[in-house]
Amino acid sequence: TAPLADAGGSLASVAASASASVVASASASAAPADDGRVLTAADVRQFDSAEQLLAKVSAEAIKRSLQKFGLKCGGRPEERASRLFLLKATKLGAIPKAHFAAR
Repeated sequence: TAPLADAGGSLASVAASASASVVASASASAAPADDGRVLTAADVRQFDSAEQLLAKVSAEAIKRSLQKFGLKCGGRPEERASRLFLLKATKLGAIPKAHFAAR
């Protein structure tokens, strides 16, 4: 079979435009940069939801914060954010043992 002919460079232009759109949307939804911080319970209380927490704080910072509190730090980033978000309304001692890491 014969290759498709490029009609006046329009195929290259469409490909370049699609590539630019993909790069733009990827950078718009990029995860926050990891700044090395560890969140406190007071920091967590500033967020309205686990989704907002994940959108504003890097997954690595959430993981470090969970480790600091002795909570499980595995799973998907959404699961980790939900686990850390428990600290907004629940004191550490009242969080169910199932959320704590094995010792």
